[in-house]
Order: sequence, then C-alpha cells, then structure tokens
Amino acid sequence: MIKRCEQRTCGGLFVDTSRGRRRRWCSTATCGNKVKKANLKATRDGTEPGLTGG
Repeated sequence: MIKRCEQRTCGGLFVDTSRGRRRRWCSTATCGNKVKKANLKATRDGTEPGLTGG
C-alpha cells in the first residue's frame, strides 16, 4: 500500500509493507523521530490536547 508520510513538513510517499499496514512515516529514523520528539515535548509542557496540566 502506498502512503504519504504523516510528518507535516515531509509529505513523502512510501510503500507500507508492515505487517498490520500501520506504518506512519517514510522513515522512523528521521520523520518518525521528529514527530515522537514533538509529542514528548508537548506532553512535558502540558500543551497536548486533553492534558489537564499539572
């Protein structure tokens, strides 16, 4: 299955050959790492939607 990378600034295409077809990024080492790092920072800062701060 051909998919578009979910990293906002990438938009590259890749072939998802993962077992459950759940791959989200063209490369975990680059795009996936950026997304995970941003999510971690948002969680630590209390800015993630649904977080009650604290």
